[in-house]
Amino acid sequence: MEGTWAPFRLAADHIYGAIPTFFYNKRINQRSQFFTTADANVNRNLNQLLFLHSTQIVITPDKSKWSRVPVIEMGDTLTQDDVQRGRLRSGKSLDKNGNATPADSISENPENANYISEYGMSWFPGYAIDLETGERLNMAFGESSYLVTENGRDMIWNPTSTLKEGLFGDIRFGGLHYIMVFRNNVVEENYYSITKTFNNPENRFPAYDEGRYMVEQLKQNTIASLAYVYRAGMWVGLPLLADSFELKPMADGLVPSEVKIRINVSNAIDRFSFGESLNSDENLEVGEEYLVLVGPIKHDTTNYVRGNVFKSITNTIEALESDSENLVAKVVNKGLPLYQFSLNKLAPIANNKLASYNALDQIKVVPNPYYAYNLGSGVEGYPEVKITNIPIGTVVSIYTVNGELLKTLKADADVPHLIWNTTNLQNNYVAPGIYLMHVQLPNGREKILKWVKASE
Repeated sequence: MEGTWAPFRLAADHIYGAIPTFFYNKRINQRSQFFTTADANVNRNLNQLLFLHSTQIVITPDKSKWSRVPVIEMGDTLTQDDVQRGRLRSGKSLDKNGNATPADSISENPENANYISEYGMSWFPGYAIDLETGERLNMAFGESSYLVTENGRDMIWNPTSTLKEGLFGDIRFGGLHYIMVFRNNVVEENYYSITKTFNNPENRFPAYDEGRYMVEQLKQNTIASLAYVYRAGMWVGLPLLADSFELKPMADGLVPSEVKIRINVSNAIDRFSFGESLNSDENLEVGEEYLVLVGPIKHDTTNYVRGNVFKSITNTIEALESDSENLVAKVVNKGLPLYQFSLNKLAPIANNKLASYNALDQIKVVPNPYYAYNLGSGVEGYPEVKITNIPIGTVVSIYTVNGELLKTLKADADVPHLIWNTTNLQNNYVAPGIYLMHVQLPNGREKILKWVKASE
C-alpha cells in the first residue's frame, strides 16, 4: 500500500523486512526456513494470504486505549546486549509515561513498568481491531538498538524522519520502528489435513492478551517459539516521521491527534455469533442455533468443525481434541447477516408543495436539441422525442414561438413519459426551429419546456 503497509508474509524476505534471521547475517531463504520450522510436516506456505482480515489500526494520544506490546530488536549488528534481530529487546520495560522499571521482577499491575515482563515491553500508542471478527489484536513494534541517534534504543515508538544517511547512503528508515499486527490463529483450525503442534491451544497465537503469549514465546528464543509468533503476523507497516514534525514525550501522549489506518480485504461474508461463547462443560439451550467457534466437537451423534452451524438437540457438547473453552456461541439466521428495518412514521403526504416543485424539476424533453435521426429517438425516417418523468393524467401542449398550437398529448398509460413524433395537427413533421411545451400535471402544477429541432 504505497510502500507503507503490506501483508506480513510478503514483507518477510527483504533484507530490511520484519522477519528475523536465525543466525547472524544468514538471510538466504530465511522466509522458507521460518515458515517450515514450526512443524516438521508444514510447508513454506503457512502464513497464507487467505488468512488476511480487514483491519483498522488506530494511533491515539488517549493512553487508556494504548496496547501493551513487546518491543522487537530490528538491528543486525552491534545491538544492545548482542540481541539478534527479531528477538525481544533487552531494554528495561516502560510504563505509559516512559519510565523504566527499576526491578528485575514481574508485576501484574498495569501501572507498573514491569507489567508482564521486566524487560522487552512497552506501550504502543494505539490499538488494532479485526474488522471481520470485532476482536482486538495483538501488536508489537520494532526498533534497532544500533541506531541510537534514530531513537532506536529507548523502547519508545518514536520513528524519526531519516531515510538514509552517510556517504554511502546507509539505510536508517527512521530507526526501523516497524508496526506489526498479529492475527488470532484460530482461523487456521481444520485448514490443514495434518496434525500441527502450532495450532494446539497452548501454541495458538491468541487475540489481544496484552502481549503475554508473544513475550512468553520470544523469551524461549527457540526456532519453534519464534515461528509460533511470526507465522501469525498479518500486517506490517514502516512509518517515518514527516519532515519538520515532532512527537511529544511519551508522558504527554506521544502523538498530537488520533490517526486511523484502515486496511480492507475483499473476503466473503463469514458466519458470526452474538451470544456468549460456551465451554464443553456448559449447557446449551435446546432448539437454538449454535456456531462452532473452535472444534472439532461432538453434539448428539454428529461431529462438527469450526464454522459449522447446528441446531441443538440436547444440551451438551463434547470436545474431540484438546480445546475445551469457548467452543460454541448462539447465532440467528445460521450466523449470516440479518437486517431489520421499519416503515413506522413513514407515509405518503398529499398536496405537498415542496414535493410537487421537486417533481417539476425532474420533467425533461429529450433529446434536446434534436438532430435528425438522433440515436435513441426512433427509427430512421420516424423521428420522436420524449417528455420524461411525468405522472398519469399529465397534459402536454406544444406551440410555436408565435403561440400556434401544434399538438396536444395526454399521459394515459402507466409509463413515466410521453412520446411525440414531432408532427403537427395535420401530421406533418415540424420544421427546424424553437418550440415551447406547456406541461400541466394532474394537481394543476405547470412547467414550460423549450425544445429545439436543429436543421437537417
